[in-house]
Amino acid sequence: MRTMIVFAGMCVILALSIRFATAAEDLLMEAFKESMGAEYDEAVARIKAEETTCGVLDGSSLIKQCGLEFFHMVDVNECLEKKAAESEKALKDAEKTAIDRLGQWDESDEYIKLAKKAIRVSGKTFLQYRKDHCALATSMLGLARGVVIDRQRNACVAELNNRRAKQLRDFIDTIHLR
Repeated sequence: MRTMIVFAGMCVILALSIRFATAAEDLLMEAFKESMGAEYDEAVARIKAEETTCGVLDGSSLIKQCGLEFFHMVDVNECLEKKAAESEKALKDAEKTAIDRLGQWDESDEYIKLAKKAIRVSGKTFLQYRKDHCALATSMLGLARGVVIDRQRNACVAELNNRRAKQLRDFIDTIHLR
């Protein structure tokens, strides 16, 4: 009984400390934003301008974007996981749209089939390239690898997926439909 009371007390203390830590992190983030002032706003504007100009943010810009949005490393990692998941969906949507649009291409069926097959084959090749490239990117972290490997991998996956999706959209926009 005594052990259960002590355990329950520890759980209450832990819950309160987590709630306090989250509130403290929010306050720290707000203090950080205020202390940076115009520099913070300029950093956010630079990232938005890069995305607008290039259409795709590179991995380090994705990390900066999440870092400017969140203070705690766990939240930054979750932000990057979300960006990687969103990029997977964007890539699948771009591939589906490309295949669908090729069906409406003003070209003979022979070339339509060849192009659809090329998209599928290049998609498989891309997945292997992405895996190998992101392994390289995470291997370059050295000693910091254990701490930030997920962050780096998710940023790499999101960047490459978004680039591939943009390439497919740009490519398919050049064909003439029936």
